[in-house]
Amino acid sequence: QHYFSPHQLQVTHIAMSPRENEFISVDQAGTVRIFDVRGPNANAELRMPAQQGDSQHCTTRAEYSADGLVYAVCCMDNLAVYLKLFDPRSVKGPFATYLMKEYDRVADSMSLSFNDCVTAHRTESQTELRVTDTFKFRCKNIMPVEQGPSTSVPDGHRTEVQFAPRGPYVAAGGFDGTLKIWDSESAELLLNAKVHPLPLGCIRWNPRYGMMITACQNLAFWLSS
Repeated sequence: QHYFSPHQLQVTHIAMSPRENEFISVDQAGTVRIFDVRGPNANAELRMPAQQGDSQHCTTRAEYSADGLVYAVCCMDNLAVYLKLFDPRSVKGPFATYLMKEYDRVADSMSLSFNDCVTAHRTESQTELRVTDTFKFRCKNIMPVEQGPSTSVPDGHRTEVQFAPRGPYVAAGGFDGTLKIWDSESAELLLNAKVHPLPLGCIRWNPRYGMMITACQNLAFWLSS
């Protein structure tokens, strides 16, 4: 049992590596640390630019790719939103940086497949998913997440998005309790079902089997058919 060295501020996100015995943690200041589960001290620390504005809109996000060979960080720098890609085996800076000029706040959540990155963004008119080719850094598709005409989404809610472990499928949860699944290559909506009575706050695919969990205050297990 280890107690890992704490951040100075509240930890806002943790992501486990699918490849190595390590995980990423992020705090409110945007500091990203990489820990090995076998020891209490951080192996690396990444200090993002000082965050400005509403902290709920600026909180840094970090996730590993499906193969664990890359991790991505979505952060703000001088009121601009950036997506940065890092090699976890290197102590150097990002090997690629992408300016997301269409947005004024950090993504609610993000997920990486082997080739693409999907990010969930909240705009003045809608919440949308943006699929980005991580090799060419171009936008492949934008898919709107309909929240319902009479539903106001509070700042405390984050739209959760996850790539399936195999295939181009992306799942996202809405504030109205709906689960939506798209084909990220064609942007076709394959499933739109109300599965929870409260905002859907968590989605996770099983990395090996055709299973998924979703959660609001209740946890639901789903099997593919």
